[in-house]
Amino acid sequence: MVDVCPGPVASDIARAAPWPINQIVAWAMRQTFQTPERAALPVVKLALQGAAAFPGTSGAAVHFHMSEPRSAVAEATDITNGKWLWGVTSSVLERWL
Repeated sequence: MVDVCPGPVASDIARAAPWPINQIVAWAMRQTFQTPERAALPVVKLALQGAAAFPGTSGAAVHFHMSEPRSAVAEATDITNGKWLWGVTSSVLERWL
């Protein structure tokens, strides 16, 4: 089991905010947060190479925070939580598809 948190990303989330707030927020995010391309790297790496992309993590529940592997918390490996999340996700997707 693997989950990925890219950390803070310099996205375009403030584009609909009133001017000049949107410009200030966009500038501040570009100065302090990673680019979307950089944030996507661990996801792409995992998709292409699987756990082999991160030696020492194979077979374990791993949480990647900003490309750094960490042990997953107990709640993340709980089968009851997984079934609940799958059910909620499925119902949301059914409404969109």
